[in-house]
Amino acid sequence: MASGSDWFARSFVTNAYAVAASQVAPLAHSRNLIGWYTDSELHWGPDWRSTNVVQDDYLALPAGSPGRAVAERYIGHPNGFVYALATRYFQVTTAAIRKYDPNHLILGVKAPIQLIQPQLLEAASPYVDVFSVDDYALTPGLEALIQKYAPQYIDPTKNLSNIESIVKKPIIVGEYGFRAADSGLPNSYPPIFPTFATQADRASAYSSFVNTMYASPWVVGDSWFEYVDEPAGGREWDGENNNWGLVNVDNVAYRTVVNTAIALHRIEPDALVSPGPRCDSWTATNGSRSVTCDGWIVPDNPPQGPGPNPGPGSPLPSPPTSPPGSTYRFVERNGATYVMGAGASPPLRSLSVFSHVVGIAATASGHGYWLVAADGGVFSFGDANFYGSIAGRFRAGVVVGIAATPAPPGV
Repeated sequence: MASGSDWFARSFVTNAYAVAASQVAPLAHSRNLIGWYTDSELHWGPDWRSTNVVQDDYLALPAGSPGRAVAERYIGHPNGFVYALATRYFQVTTAAIRKYDPNHLILGVKAPIQLIQPQLLEAASPYVDVFSVDDYALTPGLEALIQKYAPQYIDPTKNLSNIESIVKKPIIVGEYGFRAADSGLPNSYPPIFPTFATQADRASAYSSFVNTMYASPWVVGDSWFEYVDEPAGGREWDGENNNWGLVNVDNVAYRTVVNTAIALHRIEPDALVSPGPRCDSWTATNGSRSVTCDGWIVPDNPPQGPGPNPGPGSPLPSPPTSPPGSTYRFVERNGATYVMGAGASPPLRSLSVFSHVVGIAATASGHGYWLVAADGGVFSFGDANFYGSIAGRFRAGVVVGIAATPAPPGV
């Protein structure tokens, strides 16, 4: 919605309302829309486009310009001018959207995470419902250089806590991504981002990033950049040539990355609405992040058959009433198994599984059990025989549970 070189001019207001009338109004009652980004990666200070502080740009406007008059009032106080400029921006753009759409969220400006001044956050807070950031990891040492030569910018914490503490609004990650050399793409422009060796490394970086974000209650969403890779010869308008895609230019999926995204986003949203231990959701345990049980309860010595399955999102259940000495196993989505009932225990084991665990079944003796992961992988313990696995035959999320067969024995 930003336009022109002087946001204090009347033309800035006229353009913002014209954009809202043409783009916002038609979707004002859409049930498929969450909200509006008002812009993306605007120039608020030194960045890849200019080394100027933004006040210098306004002091260079022609004499009599509205923006120059404001900038002159802040000579010697460049950060104060950033606050004045950002306040003007958010006042105008929010009012323009609200004239045509009272129903959806104002999501902010997708500010690059390393280029955010406190004054931008303070100015945005009264006008946005959610503050959006673009959070790309930079090559080692680059963030330190930014802090050295542009100390007006906040040095962001990995979980964005120091951003949230100032803006005091939920945060959405409007862009982020990772690239890998085995895609065959140059990954050479821009040269400021790290390049991982393989898609497996890329998926691991993705998982670590998303887990960190959703461990923070102020992060309410994320938007991966992007669906399709950039062309090897570079984008027409700027030459970017990176492996950002979930699929390549021939629409072939990077399956390791895609499966990781499916698994993580199947369970992450519950953390936003259901604090505390939940089935089929993430929870914090002893300061570290782990996954709660998925709700399957299997008695070691089942007098009445399997216990209840509350289903995804249900509160962590208590063991059902059972005869003395009966115990129950809970399995977490990382494969850790707990015994409850007659005697509690720490996790018996934790699996290194690519796809999260979705079910457990006990042997008839009660001295063993099978676990199954969302991708069809089967794992046997105790006196449970291994009868095979269907890992890799289905996309993650297709397999939802496992059950033992009484005769002949199997699963």
